[in-house]
Amino acid sequence: RETIEAIETKVRAERKGQLARIKQHLSDTEMEAMRSDFIARIESGELPSVYLDGYRRSGWDAPSLRLAFSQFLSSRLMPPEEKAIMDAARKEGHDLPMMKAELNRLKRGDAGGYPGAA
Repeated sequence: RETIEAIETKVRAERKGQLARIKQHLSDTEMEAMRSDFIARIESGELPSVYLDGYRRSGWDAPSLRLAFSQFLSSRLMPPEEKAIMDAARKEGHDLPMMKAELNRLKRGDAGGYPGAA
């Protein structure tokens, strides 16, 4: 579990930094287009309406809206998080699906074992 969590934490921190760098390089016009697309998706019901309520109350200063917008940008501008986590695990010599399956097996109390696990 610690290895899985360490990989996920490392990748999420790296992705946060990558997204910050991408956002810095977006022009004002590009950023405004992203914001308009984000709000349009909320208004259409594609994203939870709670974000629209926060936007109407607090504008872009609503913390939940900023977080949701960052996730939206990440989904539009970066490869999926799960793929990044899998790639990082593989790079470190781990088979993440196998590790997760073993963790679930241990939680259930099943017999058997992760190949190579001590």
